Amino acid sequence: MTSRARRHLMLETSAMVERHDLRFAYHGPKKDERPVLLRNAPHEAGVGGWGTVLRENDAFRMWHRVAPAAVDGEWVDESSIIGYAESADGVRWERPDIGLVEHGGDCKNNYTDLPFSSGSVMPDVTGEHRYLAVGMVIRESVPEERWPWPDLRSGYYGAHSEDGLHWTLHPEPIALTRCDVCSGAYDEIEQRYVFIPKLNTRFGGLMLRSMCWADTRLFGEWGPIRPILTPDEGDFLEARRHGAVGMDFQYMTILPYRDVTLGFVSCFYLDPSYVPSGACTHGRNNVQLAWQEKRIRQGGPHPLYPDRHEYQSRVDNASPYGAAWRFLPSRPAFIPWGEERGTESDVYPGSLVEVDDEMWMYYTATTAWHGETQVRGTYAYADGTAGVKQERGTSWVGRAVMKRDRFVSLWANVRGMVELRHGPRDGQRLLVNARCPRGFVKAEIVDQNTYKPVPGFEKQNCIAFNGDSVRGELVWKDRPIADIPEDTDLTLRFYIETGDLFAYEFDEPGT
Repeated sequence: MTSRARRHLMLETSAMVERHDLRFAYHGPKKDERPVLLRNAPHEAGVGGWGTVLRENDAFRMWHRVAPAAVDGEWVDESSIIGYAESADGVRWERPDIGLVEHGGDCKNNYTDLPFSSGSVMPDVTGEHRYLAVGMVIRESVPEERWPWPDLRSGYYGAHSEDGLHWTLHPEPIALTRCDVCSGAYDEIEQRYVFIPKLNTRFGGLMLRSMCWADTRLFGEWGPIRPILTPDEGDFLEARRHGAVGMDFQYMTILPYRDVTLGFVSCFYLDPSYVPSGACTHGRNNVQLAWQEKRIRQGGPHPLYPDRHEYQSRVDNASPYGAAWRFLPSRPAFIPWGEERGTESDVYPGSLVEVDDEMWMYYTATTAWHGETQVRGTYAYADGTAGVKQERGTSWVGRAVMKRDRFVSLWANVRGMVELRHGPRDGQRLLVNARCPRGFVKAEIVDQNTYKPVPGFEKQNCIAFNGDSVRGELVWKDRPIADIPEDTDLTLRFYIETGDLFAYEFDEPGT
């Protein structure tokens, strides 16, 4: 089980009862100066886009999309090619010669036989297979020699594999559609597979794209597909701040925690010069952070809020996930686009992998705007080729790095306090993810039944944490946390002076 099951982020959720003299601050990762994966053959226009990175026993494995290049100046139908790469450190990647798929005149490449134009790879937790996948099959883009399923139509499908290279497509579609992008993930906390397709919706007379959701405990037996992010007036107002006429959503990956699910959303800003023609496919993408509260954490009685007296899960009949998703106020870019028609004109989210005390996102960048069919001019591409006229921009995979869980913080310029419902303690140590080199963080543990501090765990008895750590321990002078009965509903009051509090967790000694 991932330790995210114990970690609680400083998002504005139902756990947050009171907050004084603290502000929310929003943080993003730092991009590497150079890409980690580039095109490496003349018949490739680029790599990346809507793929997966998994970390298995200190090895990294990547499944990525391959974009074909023009042949004799003519663009062929979009090929359905998923490549495979591996790495020991997550930075230097190798593309092994698999020899399965002929492309560009030979089979000396790293292409798997997975017939997806986009998709995600996940572990098979049942042990029946090693890997499972969800993805989009565009029937006419798969050569006949790679298509032994004459009755199958374009749509979203599942697949399985024993080695990640040789794949078996499941004949029963998840959904029949002409949309082209989806992602999937396994939520270890809820023990459920998640499928996130892109589907079309209509808003303001335009056919726009929305993010949808289905989940299941048993892969293949998906629940209903329902919309979770659809364009609305707020999205269009945000788009106009950037000179666009509207916004929709291209793609989304997730990172589950116990009480919330984070979503990394490809937000698409519509170019005003193309919308009157009805072509709502031309514009730019950046990556923004959205989130959903899975559980409502309320707890015991409160003198000011007597109705807040329960801890309950937010569920519908089959799924523990709620329907409400929120973007951060002011819509900051988590992965911002770069210079217009530069080396990162367009950016798309990818897998987020935990490595020790860091989180790495593998994202895709392109030189061209999405939907751009002709780009005039020359570019210095990330792989070193310069002055090359292209009808479409190239793409590659980059890496962006941040400290673990540092998406949002509660920040005190001088001093402040936040009160959070927690419920029964689930460990014997209280750890904070905090950055306060010139200040400190203290805590007070309150019994929700009496709404008074647990004896010995008052603020004045807490030894302050000072410094910068994702696992700074808070201790009290006379009593260990193990003295608090495990069935006591707790409220935590954090006192912050000149610093940031990003997250907290209860943990066991020695972990």
